[in-house]
Amino acid sequence: GLLGLVVLLFSLWTYERNTVWKDRVTFWKDCVAKSPGKARPHNNLGKALLDKGEIENAVVHLKEALRIKPDFGDAHSNLGNALLKQGDIDAALPHFQEALRIRPNFPDALISLGTALVKLGRMEEAFTRFRQALQIEPTNAEAISNLGGGLLMQGRFEEAMELFQKALRINPHIPELYVNLGIVSALKGGLNAAIGHFNKALAIDPSYPEAHYNLALALYGLGRIEE
Repeated sequence: GLLGLVVLLFSLWTYERNTVWKDRVTFWKDCVAKSPGKARPHNNLGKALLDKGEIENAVVHLKEALRIKPDFGDAHSNLGNALLKQGDIDAALPHFQEALRIRPNFPDALISLGTALVKLGRMEEAFTRFRQALQIEPTNAEAISNLGGGLLMQGRFEEAMELFQKALRINPHIPELYVNLGIVSALKGGLNAAIGHFNKALAIDPSYPEAHYNLALALYGLGRIEE
């Protein structure tokens, strides 16, 4: 009944949370002020702003980094991620592709390109990119997680669950992984187990919207309306 009425929201891990972004923003703002003509401070400030959630400001500095140094692979990857966060997949794709032209074995760009391809429904291409990243970094939890997310979208629940659990063994502090495990549990009829996973996600990030949404759905599915 529950899944016939609502859509559970799963999470692709689009960038790693960083609890010290405030200090990073301050530091790199100072670096940009001192060296406005250098690409790296603009790129690093853009990445710090991206992690903070200030996407528009991030885009400004990442574009400036690329104006100064057009062959800056990290800046292309970071700008692609910022555009992806804005929902502009078509604009993001060329930046990931350019980052990989500059640095063919660049795991972050491979993962980000895969994530964009998942959002476009180009699943086999996405899986290829995630697996390429894992050939370079076999314990990259982000690549494992997003490969699992793609399998989840295809209804390959057991394979997805194995990958989410593998990623958690590498890094047990990623709320997206607990949300995705909760969704697999819910889809298999295990709403109590799902609630446990969603609560673990919220213990890591109390403001995580997908965790709140899915927790509410699971509680509703069990008739625990007041909670």
